[in-house]
Amino acid sequence: MCGRFSQADGGKGILEHLGIFNAAFAAPARYNIAPSQLAVVIRRLPDQNIPVASLLRWGLIPHWAKDPMIGMRLINARSETVAEKPSFREAFVRRRCLIPTNGFYEWQGKGRDKQAYFIGMADHQSFAIGGLWESWQSSETTRIETFTILTTRANACVAPIHDRMPVIVACEHYAPWLDHGTPMPVCSMAGILSPFPAARMASHPVSDWVNNPAHDSELCVQPVDVQKPLW
Repeated sequence: MCGRFSQADGGKGILEHLGIFNAAFAAPARYNIAPSQLAVVIRRLPDQNIPVASLLRWGLIPHWAKDPMIGMRLINARSETVAEKPSFREAFVRRRCLIPTNGFYEWQGKGRDKQAYFIGMADHQSFAIGGLWESWQSSETTRIETFTILTTRANACVAPIHDRMPVIVACEHYAPWLDHGTPMPVCSMAGILSPFPAARMASHPVSDWVNNPAHDSELCVQPVDVQKPLW
């Protein structure tokens, strides 16, 4: 599961890598994005040939849903079953997206003894998480655009902390992942959906300041030796 992540540069690093330059789009630095909050998402819209950046709400609401609260249960989608689940299978074929990040959080342990860890690239560079997006419209014409994060089994870096991790899409796979014109068979996505190489990643413990989703500052990602409550 992935329940929190950071966009410390507002997604700028991945946007620049993809050549997305939109003066009208500017997202703030975020260090503790939680479900139901807005985050930068990169996608290709049906009427556009180039990727665009948008702010979407975390927690997928399928277009056929009657109750938008279903989104709170669909913040993650397991890559092993995403092509079969009614909530995800259509989006998996036609509405794949990238979520820029500089790292995500996982918690080790249980109860009051849980220790938060920040997990990212060993070289501290931004990277992209694979996701799916949807557009949902109520009977009152309210339109909500949402996303979910795909997960896979943990690699050797993440496994001591948690048994699942986000799907990390390598740079060379950005274009086919975002291509909605030609459906990709599940078998051809095996490499994309596999755990990212552990040798390129690193983790460190962080303060329980991050436990509160209202806390959104650099304090969330700063390394600590032991858990140190800050409030």
